[in-house]
Amino acid sequence: MLTCAAALPVVAQQMTISGRIDLALRQVDNGPDTTRLMQREGARSSKLSVQGSDDLGNGWKAGFVLESQLRADTGTSASTFWERQSIVRLWGPVGELRLGRDFALQNSIGGDFDALNGKGVGNVMNLATPFNFSNAATYTRVNNAVSYITPAWQGLHAQLQAAPSEGSSGHRHVAAGLFYRQPATEARLTWGRTTVDRVARVDPLSGASRKVAAKGHFDYGALGLSHDFGPVRLLGSVMYWRSAQEVSSGQHRTQRNLNLGAMVPVGPAGSLNVAWTAADRSGMGSDDQGARQLGLQYVHKLSRHTLLYGSVARLTQSALAAADTAPDGARYNIDGTTVVGRRGGGFDLGVVHAF
Repeated sequence: MLTCAAALPVVAQQMTISGRIDLALRQVDNGPDTTRLMQREGARSSKLSVQGSDDLGNGWKAGFVLESQLRADTGTSASTFWERQSIVRLWGPVGELRLGRDFALQNSIGGDFDALNGKGVGNVMNLATPFNFSNAATYTRVNNAVSYITPAWQGLHAQLQAAPSEGSSGHRHVAAGLFYRQPATEARLTWGRTTVDRVARVDPLSGASRKVAAKGHFDYGALGLSHDFGPVRLLGSVMYWRSAQEVSSGQHRTQRNLNLGAMVPVGPAGSLNVAWTAADRSGMGSDDQGARQLGLQYVHKLSRHTLLYGSVARLTQSALAAADTAPDGARYNIDGTTVVGRRGGGFDLGVVHAF
């Protein structure tokens, strides 16, 4: 047995367990009411991550990633335990292959190119959630995804992603992305399409919607740009959605979002971040459903593992969006808290600890 063991090839196998907890005290003015709560993820994602890799030799490696979303305010996890990611990987000289539940490729731009990191009371996703826009189930994560990532060349690489429906409407998905990254500059262009088997049709006169047995597509494209000038980092994104939902005439609802931001270092351990976001919808029944938002955040690094932060935001939506009373209507939200009037706002005071 010892002789056989000595003859086996030596491989370097590694596994790490890490995570992060972010909790904040929050107050939200969402119209006629003021809500006070403890909120998770005011500046970073709360997660538990288990990762492993195996060196196969000749430049090839295999590995896995399991990430669970933590609800640290209640001590619970998501209904899907490995909600964030559960993939197996194989990578080497010709690129990387991924299989499993993965991040939606087309949705990676919003948070990554937001000065507030896509989290908290002023983040870009407050205006980026396409309410009443589609029945797609692939907005943030994709089940049964197959992804291929090309090798990088001069900072440039591409990614393709696809997933079957497996008999469930809103899960069939294809996406593609082009990435460019240098020490001070980053650019990303993505596009995704999800097939919906039962399309919602809207009556242009009454505004009522009903599902019909017809196939449709939810399209999602985005462009993100970032450059670090030294004293300030400027970043932003443009996002576009075309809904599977349509009116009787065949006209689809669409939405365009613009996000502009800056991150300014304050001393050796601080960062002052500001982001302005605008959203505009069009299509029968959704014209003039726009919104504007301004967010401001200060993050202070106490150590390599611990951050303190404070954020404030103000959101203004159009009268037509504020008047929508449908459960899946056009109103915008402050990190999940629906704004029922023309204006809303809030603040976060929180702490992040990574391990």
